[in-house]
Amino acid sequence: MRSARSICVWLHRWTGLFMALFLIVAGLTGSVLVFSEELDEWLNPELYSVEPRQQMLTPDEIIAVVEKLAPSGSANLLLDLQRRPEKAAVVFVNPAAGSSPGFDQVFVDQYAGRVLGTRLRAENTLDRAHVVPILLRVHNAILLPDPWGRWLMGSVALLWTANCFVGVYLTLPNRVRRFFATWKNAWRIRRTWSIRPLSYDVHRASGLWVWAMLLVLALSSVQFNLGSEVFGPALTTVLPYHDPWDSVPKSAATRYESGLSWNQALAQGRKLMRDRARSGGFEINDESTLSLNRAAGVFVYTVRSSLDIRDRFGDTRILFSAANGRELGYTHPRITSGNAFSSWLSALHTGRVWGWPFRMVIFLMGIVTVVLSAAGVLIWYLKRNTRPSVKAQPVMSR
Repeated sequence: MRSARSICVWLHRWTGLFMALFLIVAGLTGSVLVFSEELDEWLNPELYSVEPRQQMLTPDEIIAVVEKLAPSGSANLLLDLQRRPEKAAVVFVNPAAGSSPGFDQVFVDQYAGRVLGTRLRAENTLDRAHVVPILLRVHNAILLPDPWGRWLMGSVALLWTANCFVGVYLTLPNRVRRFFATWKNAWRIRRTWSIRPLSYDVHRASGLWVWAMLLVLALSSVQFNLGSEVFGPALTTVLPYHDPWDSVPKSAATRYESGLSWNQALAQGRKLMRDRARSGGFEINDESTLSLNRAAGVFVYTVRSSLDIRDRFGDTRILFSAANGRELGYTHPRITSGNAFSSWLSALHTGRVWGWPFRMVIFLMGIVTVVLSAAGVLIWYLKRNTRPSVKAQPVMSR
């Protein structure tokens, strides 16, 4: 009967081999995507760059430009409120069921009201405009259609999470006597040019030194890919979690055409958020987005506040009726322990805390993931090709 250790060795080896290619791809693309915004703007200056003038367009005027491209007016829209003088206004379009305008992102000159360009981020076109969206879809789903790619990478993330614990268990000494004196050798890389012990040491020691971050990346990958299927249900069984949409009454849906304009919605969102800031004792740092869910008849106004964890694109949100501006829901990243936990995971995974230094940490973690996966495959290959072959012995006649 196999021991627990031998079973763990077998599981670590074969699940590691299955995951290796996916983790190498995820690690390489993840390192690049830490700088996705800067890379996208550098590759596509014609979409992002505008000449600053005196007067910016209002949200109503920007949305009117976008809706001329989708005259049905049935799409859910999200306006990026982080408007920089030298950059275009960006509107995200989520078409209603059955409609396909051929784009999901519109870039508008926020002074002249001219459309600088559109793109469909799910399109497999090898041009400058689609480099970053394609990298993102490779990272998240290996370019497979939803939900298959998401489920595949989510399954890899589940195995990766389990392997974090199996891997650290396999580094522990068998004997309790002189435990730490023996275990410290697992944290070292021997000075050798022999490929087999070097690859083994790199795989083991590197995994130990960055173990906590590997676990964060693995668990947050489950969150991103299997949020509703696995992560959410598991989280809510152990921690309280607040979803502001749970407090939106089903009767809130209304025809948007009879409701608030985007200018009015922005003013109402600002007022409601200021009221929340006064009563909650927090500060509003900057605006993030204003979005409209037409099916639910709900505007969502998002800011980055002193309650936020991420250093950009906040997640302090107010939901209010598109018909009359009445507040329907409110949340922030620290409202419950479950919200704080999930917010920290996503912020750490994307490098959205502690500025540029931590973004470089995540960049390097992508490289480390590639090295660990490649070293694991190399260890298996070297062991496989150095095992002594057992040949059948001839039968000796008497």
